[in-house]
Amino acid sequence: MSSQLSTYYLPVTQQSTENFLIRGVVPARFIERIGLFSVLMVGRPGNVSRANLSRALADLYENFLNSPDEVFATCLGELHAEIAQQTVTETLKILSDRGIRFASEEQVASRAWCGANGRYAEAFQSHCRDTLMDYELTVGPEAEVEDLEDDDWGDSDARTDHARRRLTLHGPRDQVRAATAIAAAPDEHFTMSAYAGTGKTHLLLALAGSSGDFIHLAPTAAHSQAFLRRIGTLGNMRSITLFRLATDMATAFVRSRSTRWVNPPKVGETTWPVSRQVEAVGVPSFPGEPAAVVLSKVHRIINAWCFTADNEITTEHVRRVSPAGLLENGPAYVACARRVWSLMSASLPANQERAFDFKLYHLVKWLDVSGAEIPPMGTLFLDEAHDLPAPWYSLLRRYPQGWVAMGDPYQCLSGRVPKAPQSKTLTMVQSVRTGDQATPLFQSVVDQHSERLVDETIVGSRDHVTRPRPYAPSDELPHTGLRAYGSVWKMLEDALRVKNGGGQFRLVKASERELVKAAQDAILLRRSKDRPKSYQLRSFDTWDALSHHLEINGHANVAKLFERGFNETNLDELVGSQSGDERNGLYLGMLAHCKNMEFSTVTMSGCCFSSSLRSLSKDERDKHIKAVYVAMTRVRDELWLPGDAIDRLCG
Repeated sequence: MSSQLSTYYLPVTQQSTENFLIRGVVPARFIERIGLFSVLMVGRPGNVSRANLSRALADLYENFLNSPDEVFATCLGELHAEIAQQTVTETLKILSDRGIRFASEEQVASRAWCGANGRYAEAFQSHCRDTLMDYELTVGPEAEVEDLEDDDWGDSDARTDHARRRLTLHGPRDQVRAATAIAAAPDEHFTMSAYAGTGKTHLLLALAGSSGDFIHLAPTAAHSQAFLRRIGTLGNMRSITLFRLATDMATAFVRSRSTRWVNPPKVGETTWPVSRQVEAVGVPSFPGEPAAVVLSKVHRIINAWCFTADNEITTEHVRRVSPAGLLENGPAYVACARRVWSLMSASLPANQERAFDFKLYHLVKWLDVSGAEIPPMGTLFLDEAHDLPAPWYSLLRRYPQGWVAMGDPYQCLSGRVPKAPQSKTLTMVQSVRTGDQATPLFQSVVDQHSERLVDETIVGSRDHVTRPRPYAPSDELPHTGLRAYGSVWKMLEDALRVKNGGGQFRLVKASERELVKAAQDAILLRRSKDRPKSYQLRSFDTWDALSHHLEINGHANVAKLFERGFNETNLDELVGSQSGDERNGLYLGMLAHCKNMEFSTVTMSGCCFSSSLRSLSKDERDKHIKAVYVAMTRVRDELWLPGDAIDRLCG
């Protein structure tokens, strides 16, 4: 487990430090001269404790208070000689690794380091680490967001009005602004763009303590349960899943429109084979395209339509599935897709078999085109809103009360975030999870995306250190935290290595399923020539083709593993050998599967930054950039990545 390290701020700017180390320029300000002594102390071999550093700063201030300039120059020169063999870059890296940061020009010039006695005071550390602060908010219809000016926190006469409700919030300023805006206008519509780790859940916990009628809409039952565990008995915010909301809406809508009992469409899977589906719909066949292939494309057309706000399936949705190949038969595909949709969304008696799979996004689309409305429930907070299909936003447009769509557009790994209807914008960029040593790496990753999705730059926490750890291929990597992968084959290889070495590991559940499917397909393709079922291997029809693909992509050892007889029994042993302790050990997961997690240590494997990224299309590359960002932003204390990772990503 990586140890958490608090940031320690020296009362000297980085510019003054570099001027002294490079050109020997002694700063004019007395406090910065004292700060340089501490720079040289920490820059030498051996650790200096925070307590000793604070005592040294106070003692140096007293000892040199009345010293002439030449004394400073002599003493600083002697200390500088001890680290002269180091470059400035090396010295600054040592300081960064030890959690030492420089004060800003504003902090030095405003004498933030000065205590009541006019001397250096340890309170300077708290002043510099003010990422999180305590704020008292006045909430209610009369509280205005515009009241929150830089010098107007908690001192306004309006805050003495006891008719309004007061909330205490411990968080960064942008979180406080968001909380105030929402609490002041609970019937307003907001779209919140919030980088990973900026405290969306903490914001909800704070608002739950107010008198508002708030509902947390969770994408899954796991999200809802985790939120309810966090909130406990502290507030009155309820949490329900989008699935429950949609199914309840469907039942209420059907009952309101019918004088007899009719079942609404229900989410579920079919047991019908494709041949029976083709016969039931009357799917046409085209030259070179059997009816089963046509039906597969029809489903893709329907799915593409379900993620739009369009009311009807048209040739535009055919074009989205295949810009060229389907257009000649476009009208026929549209007609078939409409027939299939009619069967998919039909009400069924309780004992009748389902002809087609019906997913949650199908149900939401049905609710939208049918004219259903979300019942008044209070202010809705939609968690992970970046993954909502467009029909949800159509339903929100008709919602008579307030809502907040909370999401991070860089975590939308499929398609793009739909534009929310007529909503005000909120932004949260201040991370409360990751220190500001690592957030520039996050920004350098999202800067590679083809378009800017959040206008402001992500800002790191100043109260603790997140240490970037560049590593070489021969270095030993951490055996705790999260290890993220861009290749399922590299993850398989590492999992076997950890297992055979007696180490503890767990696979992220979604990554475990992907690994099992890929390995099973490879086993069956080599042994029985069975065509792979998994999406990522569907293009390989022979073992030789897959083996060659593995070898040219740096996975020759994996190809040899299967050729030596790695089989289902070996795969079951690997999956079964995972540690039962979820708190310790090493988690292995694919980039895209690391959402909603947090780890002290995150290690990015080399395959996350493969040189083959240059051959991807714009959309594929954007998706990969987002996935890298998702995995990196899980970190709190140490981020390990290949030394050339960002260069390879920028390619």
